[in-house]
Amino acid sequence: MPLIRELKRRNVFRVGIAYLIIAWLLLQISDTLAPALHLPDWFQSGVALLLILGLPLALFFAWAFELTPDGIKLEKDVDRSESVSQFTGRKLDFAIIGLMTVAILFLVVDNYVLEKAPSEVVESLAEESTAARVGIDNSIAVLPFENLSPDPANEYFSDGMTEELISKLSRVQDLKVTARTSVARFKGTDKDIREIGEELGVRYVLEGSVRKAGDRVRIVAQLINASTGFHVWSDDFDGGLKDVFAVQEETALKIAEALDLVLSPMEEAAVRRRYTNNPDAYDAYLQGWILIETFNQGVDVSAKLDAARQHFDRALALDSAYALAFAGLAFVETMYFWIGEGNLDNLARAEQHAGRALALDPGLSEAHTALGDIYAFRGEWAAAIAAYHDAIRLDPQNAFAWEELAWALTRKDPPEPVEAEQAAREALRLAPTFLYNYYQLGRALEMQGRYGEAAAALEQALRINPVFLDGLNLLGHVYLAQGKYGEALARFEALREIRESPELLSDIAAAYAGLGDREKALAALDDALANGYRDFDSIGTNSHFAALRSDARFQALLAKYEN
Repeated sequence: MPLIRELKRRNVFRVGIAYLIIAWLLLQISDTLAPALHLPDWFQSGVALLLILGLPLALFFAWAFELTPDGIKLEKDVDRSESVSQFTGRKLDFAIIGLMTVAILFLVVDNYVLEKAPSEVVESLAEESTAARVGIDNSIAVLPFENLSPDPANEYFSDGMTEELISKLSRVQDLKVTARTSVARFKGTDKDIREIGEELGVRYVLEGSVRKAGDRVRIVAQLINASTGFHVWSDDFDGGLKDVFAVQEETALKIAEALDLVLSPMEEAAVRRRYTNNPDAYDAYLQGWILIETFNQGVDVSAKLDAARQHFDRALALDSAYALAFAGLAFVETMYFWIGEGNLDNLARAEQHAGRALALDPGLSEAHTALGDIYAFRGEWAAAIAAYHDAIRLDPQNAFAWEELAWALTRKDPPEPVEAEQAAREALRLAPTFLYNYYQLGRALEMQGRYGEAAAALEQALRINPVFLDGLNLLGHVYLAQGKYGEALARFEALREIRESPELLSDIAAAYAGLGDREKALAALDDALANGYRDFDSIGTNSHFAALRSDARFQALLAKYEN
C-alpha cells in the first residue's frame, strides 16, 4: 500500500517505536524518583499524560519534516533524489537497539538484582536509612480541619478529627507534633502554608476538611512540605460514621510512611488504640469536650457545663467503659470551681468519675490531670502536683498538665516559682498560643521579682487576646510592683470595663495613690469598702497607700468600715 510505504520511507514507524521506548523508560525513572523526592501523587499521572500527548506530535513531525545536512526542513521541500531519510532510518535503527538494550538492563536490575538481594543487605540499608533520619527534624502541625458539613453545628466533629489526628501522630516517637492549642488560631485562616510552617517552626503541615451529614462522612487530608508548599501525600475517604476510627488510624500511619518513619510495633499499637468502638458514643464525647474547652467563652457558662455533662452521660450510656467520657465528667465538676459555683459535692462527684476512668485505664493522662485539679481545689497541693507529674509521665505532650503543674507550684506553701517557671516554659513550648501558659509564666517570674520578664510574658498573652481578664489583672499588679502606676491603672481600668469587683477597686485606689492623686484614691477605696472589701491588713501594709496614711480622711474611712 502506498501509505504504508510512505510511512516507512519517512521513518514514522521508527520514530514511534523509539518514542514509546523512551516514554516507558521515563515512566520507570519517575516511578523510582517520585517517592524518594516526596513528589505529590499527581506527578506520575502528569508525566504519563504529557508522554501520551507527545506521541501524536512526534509522529506528526516525523511525517512532515526531514532532518537534512542543512537542518530540519519540511518534507515537501526536500528533493526525493537528495533525501537522506534512508540514512536517518539506519541511525534510528541503531538508536532503537540501544534504547531496547537499556530497557532490558533496567528490567533485569529491577526484577532480579534488587529483588534477589540478601535479606541482611536490605535490613542493613533500612537501618542506615533509619539512622540517617534520626537527625532530620520531622515536625508536623495539624491545622484545624475545615467543617464543610451542611449543618454548622457539626464544627465539633471536624475539631474532634483534628484533635484525634494530633493525638495519634504524637504516639510516633520520631515525629514532633505541634499541640492543638497552638494551631487553633489558624482556623479559617487564608495564610499561606509556608508562612504557617515558618511561624510554627515545623517542616510539614497537614490540612483537610470534614463533611458530615447524618451518619455519612467525607474526609479529605493532604500533607504539605511547609518549606516548598508542595504536596507530599493526600487522600480522601467516603463512608459511614462507624468507619471514622479506621480513617484516623490509617491517616496517621500513611503520614508516617510518607515521611519515611519506621514505626515500632508498640508505636503502631498506640496509633491503632481506640477508647471506644461505638461511633455514637464518640460523637457524644466530642460534643461534650468542645463545650469543656470553650466553657469560658460566652455568658451562660453554667448552661455550657450542664450541656457537656449531658453529652458525657450519653456517651457512657452507649459505652459504659468509655474512660475518656468519665474523665470529661470529672472536668465538668471541677470547672464549676473556675466559675465560682463549685462545692464539696462537685469535688466528690469529680473524684468518683476520675476514679472510674482510672479503673478502666490507669494510664489515661487526662484522668490524672482531672485528679490533680480535684486535689488542687481541696488545697492539697502536694497531691495535686504528684497527679500532674503522673499525667506528664504518661503523656509528656499534655500541655494542659504542664500548665496546671505550674499553677500548683506557685500556690503551694512554700511556693516553688523556679520549678513553676520551668513547667510553664514547657507548656509554652507545646502550646505557644495558649493564654494561661503565659499567665503561669508571668506569675512564676513575678514571684521571683523578675518584673520586666513577667510583664513581657503577660503583654504577649494580651496581644493574643486583649480582654484576657486574668492577664490584665496580674499585669496590673506587676506594674504596681515596678512603680509604673500609670501602666497599672490602664490595665485595671480596662479590666473594670469588663468585670468590676471590690478587690479591683482596691487595686485602682492603690494605683491612684501611687500617682499622687489622693482624691481619686480615696474615692476608689471608699467604693471598694462600700462593696464589701475588708482586707484591712493589706490596706495597712500596702506600700502604695503610704502617702495616704497621714491623711485624716483615710483614717476616718477605715474607721467607718472597721466598726
